Amino acid sequence: MAATVLGPIIYFIVSTGVSFFLKGILGGAANTLGYILAFIAWIWVYKRTFRTGWLGGLAIAILAVIVFVVIGLVVTAILGIALPSVSTGTPLWSLSRFESLSLSI
Repeated sequence: MAATVLGPIIYFIVSTGVSFFLKGILGGAANTLGYILAFIAWIWVYKRTFRTGWLGGLAIAILAVIVFVVIGLVVTAILGIALPSVSTGTPLWSLSRFESLSLSI
């Protein structure tokens, strides 16, 4: 249970911290570095929690992603929730008309 809670928290802290502190030095590369280090930190949490090696932690992380996707698909199928398609009648599509108006002013 601790890995389930601590993994995302550590991921968020490392990703945000690296991006925040190194953005001025590395620019956009700070985000990429932050994601890589955050994923390694997440694997480290699994490694420490389940007392495995790095490959075991990586395998647990991959398995966790697969289980998350499968559970998401099952919940979507059961509840009948789907992503709305963007058509001319949806609010997302109608916002593009304001963009064209602001460009012509």
